[in-house]
Amino acid sequence: MMKGHLSRPLFVSVLGRASSISCSGLCLIASLVFLDPLVGQNENHPGFEVYKQNCVVCHGKYLEGRTAGPLVKDIWLQGNDESSIRSTVTNGIPGTLMPAWESMLSEEDLRNVAAYVFRKQQEPAFKRDPIPELVETELATLQLESVVDSGLITPWAIEFIDAETAIITERPGRLRWLKNGKLDPKPIEWLHPTYEFGDGGLMDVALDPKYDENGWVYLAYSEPLGNPLDPLTPSMTKVIRGKIDGYQWTNEETLFQVPHEDFVSTIFRFGLRFAFDEHGILYFSVGDRGLPPHAQDLSLTSGKIYRMHANGSVPPDNPFVGKKGIHPATYAYGSRNAQGLAFNPKTGDLWASEHGARGGDELNIIQPGANYGWPEVTHGVNYDGTIISEFSEKPGMESPILHWTPSIAVCPIEFVTSPRFSIWENDLLVGALKFEEIRRLVLDGRKVVSEEILVKGLGRVRDLKQNPDGSLYAVLNDPDIILRITPHAFTSDQVSLFDGTTFDGWEGPLESFRIEDGAIVGGTLEKPIPKNQFLSTKKRYSDFQLKAKFKLVGEHVNAGIQFRTERIPDHHEVIGYQADMGGRRNQFWGALYDESRRRKVLQGPKSEDILPFIKLRDWNDYTIQAEGNRIRLWINGYKTVDYLEEDDSIEESGIIALQIHSGGPSEAWYRDIVIQEL
Repeated sequence: MMKGHLSRPLFVSVLGRASSISCSGLCLIASLVFLDPLVGQNENHPGFEVYKQNCVVCHGKYLEGRTAGPLVKDIWLQGNDESSIRSTVTNGIPGTLMPAWESMLSEEDLRNVAAYVFRKQQEPAFKRDPIPELVETELATLQLESVVDSGLITPWAIEFIDAETAIITERPGRLRWLKNGKLDPKPIEWLHPTYEFGDGGLMDVALDPKYDENGWVYLAYSEPLGNPLDPLTPSMTKVIRGKIDGYQWTNEETLFQVPHEDFVSTIFRFGLRFAFDEHGILYFSVGDRGLPPHAQDLSLTSGKIYRMHANGSVPPDNPFVGKKGIHPATYAYGSRNAQGLAFNPKTGDLWASEHGARGGDELNIIQPGANYGWPEVTHGVNYDGTIISEFSEKPGMESPILHWTPSIAVCPIEFVTSPRFSIWENDLLVGALKFEEIRRLVLDGRKVVSEEILVKGLGRVRDLKQNPDGSLYAVLNDPDIILRITPHAFTSDQVSLFDGTTFDGWEGPLESFRIEDGAIVGGTLEKPIPKNQFLSTKKRYSDFQLKAKFKLVGEHVNAGIQFRTERIPDHHEVIGYQADMGGRRNQFWGALYDESRRRKVLQGPKSEDILPFIKLRDWNDYTIQAEGNRIRLWINGYKTVDYLEEDDSIEESGIIALQIHSGGPSEAWYRDIVIQEL
């Protein structure tokens, strides 16, 4: 047997198709005892708990497929009736990596999980909610845009050549162009066979720091030692560089390729993330390949951080240069699977995110020659709950700057350098797979002083990169999309228009409104409103973004916020624009009216389309942006209006007015009203 080479994989999948293979270590017994809190909170079927503990990591929260195939599908090799599914779970599929679960699950569990999977075939396929266009955070309102929402298969990384051009890697082994915000349907011809099972495939991409001069592109992929379609084939991480001429990969050079005796037959933890330092030296991570002891063995290449010149030569000051039996590019060891590498632009320190087991995700600062402890020290346990190590620290082993227990499945990291996000300068952005999050970490030197979840539940965050134009791009899996994030507004510049206690700054028939629980309330539930009611600001505004929370209660209620408006003395009529936020029977649509010409200039979505995004008789977040001759309106982050007045008839400035009228007893409540002049 070759050194480090197993005759069969350690871990396999449940219910997979013949060519599918699994998740992560020890999932034969329990692939995810600690489950992502997003999964199945309201699931009552008795088979769900069995599925949750044994199948989710491989087959997805919603049976949509992940490292193994989907379980909601039309074609089943072994039959899709309940009896056949139970037989597959019980007996496995001979000749494949689908194991027999008969010895691991009780008769009741086998019956329940088969019934659960069968029931899911009868239900509509899971459909995610649309991506919200606005997301509120502590310091900024973020605007989200799905740049690519189809055509990609498990995208892994993105790298920008310029503001309009990027390279995307797909794990099955494809290179793609992103040009002018659109995915090029023609892939770059890249002919290497890629072992795409479990964590393997085409991984990170990086550009040479002198790319404009030399055109070098760096890639990492899982190289098979034999048939790439056979999951039993030994494989190992390989690093190459080359150039791209149109749609052709050329001038390839191998930078890192281990001896064949170091190839192993597991599907887990290949790494790989790249980072260049300020001197143009390349750093990259290689995972422990599902064999934890390899991370401590310096004679083996798994579980290490490497450092080399851009051409593959080894810097003479590397810590293990000249040490017999150790790869000279080795820089640090004791790493489980570093999925993020980034240099702190202020200090020059190399930071790494370490993907842990069940618990024990880590954030480390990488030092030359240092041992990061895996698996001798860890804050995590095995997926079945058994102990990996009794120690969370030991002399001579580095402790993490931060650890996440339970595990968030930490992946990419990116220091904020964009002037568009200057309010986050040098904060660290962190992406999570299992928790589907983008987090912002505030640092004080080498300490993390606070964390904020910016985005959650949109997909598994695989990569984070800043575009030269200053925007942030996120590569997501499940669904496979490219997300663009820009600052919509920074809350530090906003001014409150209502302090929750007085009508200071407002004019109008104050007797028609009242203040209750920190809100301006128009109307009464005791009787119909006899006429339109308005409460308007004393100050005039031109370009602005206005935010407020609102709720409508009652019958046939209609309310809105009027802006760039000219009043007439009795407040019965206004000249300007009204962003309508209600209608009969509390059906919200977000229409826009030109009050001066008494016409509706833009009807928002139909009520049945917007109802999933609003809360009837409860507080809703409402945003108007008036800039130049463009008006935009969002309700709970969902854009309902985007209007451009081509004849420049929109007034340049005017007052803000809260308005309500109704055909029955009704009330409109407004609070947290803030404005930011643009």
